[in-house]
Amino acid sequence: MRSLKKEGKPLPETEEMKIWKEEYSEMPLEEHHKRLQQLGLGADDLAEFDKAFQGEKRKK
Repeated sequence: MRSLKKEGKPLPETEEMKIWKEEYSEMPLEEHHKRLQQLGLGADDLAEFDKAFQGEKRKK
């Protein structure tokens, strides 16, 4: 029986990661959309992101 690889392993907390997280958390929703579209995501993906993004903001 093959074992499944674990997904979602956290990345190491480096200085670059801290800078990226800070920039990401301050980025407006429109900028998120622009970058996601550059990565090839469609309208359904953006709607899913919006839902997750709004839930993340409420937790803070």
